[in-house]
Amino acid sequence: MTAQALQYLASQPWALETKTLAVMKDIAAREWQITEAVAKQLGERTGPNSTKRDDVTLININGVISRYASLFHAACGGASVETLAKAFNQALNDPDTKSIILTIDSPGGQVNGINELGEMIHAARGKKPIVAYVGGMGCSAAYWLATAAD
Repeated sequence: MTAQALQYLASQPWALETKTLAVMKDIAAREWQITEAVAKQLGERTGPNSTKRDDVTLININGVISRYASLFHAACGGASVETLAKAFNQALNDPDTKSIILTIDSPGGQVNGINELGEMIHAARGKKPIVAYVGGMGCSAAYWLATAAD
């Protein structure tokens, strides 16, 4: 649960035994603390599609890929070539990043821009190790990007 769960519990009228509400609050608070602890171990979020763990930057390519970021991404998820290119260049130019991992779970997406991003990734080979990991789907446009990595 998140802090919103605690806020929700506090903001609603409840017809419950006081002890039951206290248990619900304790569970929500405990899960929030666990989530925070796990988040710290997972790394520092460096952008909408990237996380840095020690000297490795993970670029997440999840959901449908489109050329530009939009409200659709904010509401439904997905990745855009635009934000992926920014995250990739940031990782490539970061002297503290020693390697880049593209973590992929995508059914593919829009063709526009994929070739350019794939060429950007391919051209960066040799500068830093670039690895693609498909944990789920790696279809079509996502596969195109995966094949551009080392």
